[in-house]
Amino acid sequence: MMCKGKNGSVTHYLAEAFRQCVYEEVFDVYLLGELLIDEDTFIDVNALSYTAPPTGHEPETVLDYMYREFHYWENKSEEIKDELWDLIETFESPPWNAKRYKDLSEQEIADLT
Repeated sequence: MMCKGKNGSVTHYLAEAFRQCVYEEVFDVYLLGELLIDEDTFIDVNALSYTAPPTGHEPETVLDYMYREFHYWENKSEEIKDELWDLIETFESPPWNAKRYKDLSEQEIADLT
């Protein structure tokens, strides 16, 4: 899903949620709430994106992105950083079992590509 800005720029919804500090609403309301109403729905949070630094074409998972944003936010309030850390811990726990790219097995990477 993409968000289109007023200046015509297009950004991934997750990046926009982090930029506007509304990630908690995106995850708590949409992902953790709306999408999980159906117990038969499986959401794989280990999908790969090829947008990571340093080249902007390196593989990363949602968890990689969250960690990168967490460390980038040195100037954010402790409350905001605590919220993001709680979200990271939620994603690392069952049923999500989110992983960073470096922690994926070769088979998991093959299955995701």
